[in-house]
Parts: sequence; structure tokens; C-alpha cells
Amino acid sequence: MERQILHLRVISFPVAVYRVKDPSLRTRPLIVANGRGPRAVALSVSREARADGARPGMTLPEALRWCRGALVLPPDPILFERAERAIAEILARYSPKVEPVRGGRLYADLTGTGRLLGPAVDVARRAQKEIDQRLRLGPNAGLAANKLVSGVAAQVLRPASLLDVHPGDEAGF
Repeated sequence: MERQILHLRVISFPVAVYRVKDPSLRTRPLIVANGRGPRAVALSVSREARADGARPGMTLPEALRWCRGALVLPPDPILFERAERAIAEILARYSPKVEPVRGGRLYADLTGTGRLLGPAVDVARRAQKEIDQRLRLGPNAGLAANKLVSGVAAQVLRPASLLDVHPGDEAGF
């Protein structure tokens, strides 16, 4: 039986969660940072802030030099944990083995669920669609025979996409 590991990844997870909580933030450049001082680090940036040159890992003053109009928000671990738990609860309906990684990334082992739920790629699409509809956190999805490849597959996509790497095609991918 071929292993089927699904990796779901919400891009800029803290920003995405804040935007679900407050829809007025949807079009604003956002930076989630762990403080306000000169040594504070940008943990996550929105697509708009990224377009201006801000990147996660920059010091906050540097990120704000690139994106002057960005709104800076503090991390909210309780809110982020609730969002991750909600994603895991949805995935648990599709897989008996769900492994949260943090930061809006989760693995689900779909091996052997085909007879009950259908092909793994269809299950991945259904889970992805349900998370998007119920939580408004459109995740990327990678499906492969192991965690490493499925994780990379979910990372290289444009938002809310699914990439299925078939067994034996890992090297070419």
C-alpha cells in the first residue's frame, strides 16, 4: 500500500488569522511582530507588505522602512492556537492521524483511507475546500509518499493550490 501524506499550509498564518478575525484588515499591509523596539522581529508579513519589500525575519524597523504604511500587530498565541485546533478538527474527519506542526502547518496520513473516503487527492481537495469555506483560511496542500516531499509541495505553490507528487516522481519534482 502506497503511503499518502497530506501537508496543509496556510501561508502567512498569523496574518491570515487576523484577517479572518477582522475583515477590515484584508487589503492593508500587515506585519506581525514580537514587540515594537529596535530588536523586534517581523514574524509574518502580508502579501501587500511583501510586495513593498518587507520579509519575515527582518527587524521591525527594517521592515517598516520597506513598508511605511504597514500596520504592526502583536502575536496572539491563543487566537493562533484556536485556529490551528479548528483546522486539526476538520482534518481529523479525513484522517485518523493528524499532526500539527505550528504556524498553520499540519500533516495528515491518508494511507489506507481510500476505500472509505476515495482517492487521497480527492480527500485532500475536500479537506482543503472545507477549511477554506468554514474557516476562510485557504491552505496550500501537498500530497506525497512522505512528509518531506509533501511539505515542499505545499510550500512551492501559489495560494490555495494542491500539488500531488506521485510515488516515483519525487526526484523530478
